[in-house]
Amino acid sequence: MAERIASQLGEKVLVVERRNHIGGNCYDERDDNGILVHRYGPHILHTDSEEVFEYLSAFTGWREYQHRVLGSIDGTRVPLPFNQDSLRMLFPPSLAERLEEKMIEEYGFGSRVPIMELMGCGDPDIEFLADYVYRKVFLNYTMKQWGLEPGDIDPGVTARVPMYCQGMTATSMTGTRPCQWMATQP
Repeated sequence: MAERIASQLGEKVLVVERRNHIGGNCYDERDDNGILVHRYGPHILHTDSEEVFEYLSAFTGWREYQHRVLGSIDGTRVPLPFNQDSLRMLFPPSLAERLEEKMIEEYGFGSRVPIMELMGCGDPDIEFLADYVYRKVFLNYTMKQWGLEPGDIDPGVTARVPMYCQGMTATSMTGTRPCQWMATQP
């Protein structure tokens, strides 16, 4: 917004930043060897808005990017967030099929369901799956990331990594909905 006010309206803008640099979490800097370091992690853009993509392209170049996350559960590498593909890779076919059918029946194909919601749904099979995913994925990740158990964190935070009632091929292997532009800065 500040850039638009300055460049389009010709107004002076004061940017106040609590850190000793501007750019928020998109800040990067060169280290002592001249290597560009993303201090707060990589910068990934995914959007369906051509206007947003074109606007940001005025300030940076892009590199094509596909986000694929695999986690190791009991020695098997599976796509995360947990989804139907993960389910099929970890459980015997008859159990995976039953769990998949129940998830779709209860929540609908393509839905994103927070793990904490699944844990209290009342269906023993879905609660079994939720407990499995909670123990194998959420508990350790959340403890590492936040230093707290998932139940001690705001539900809005744990809902950011839901279970998907579809395979990852339907979500372009991103763990998010498909979008027209997905890129990272060079």
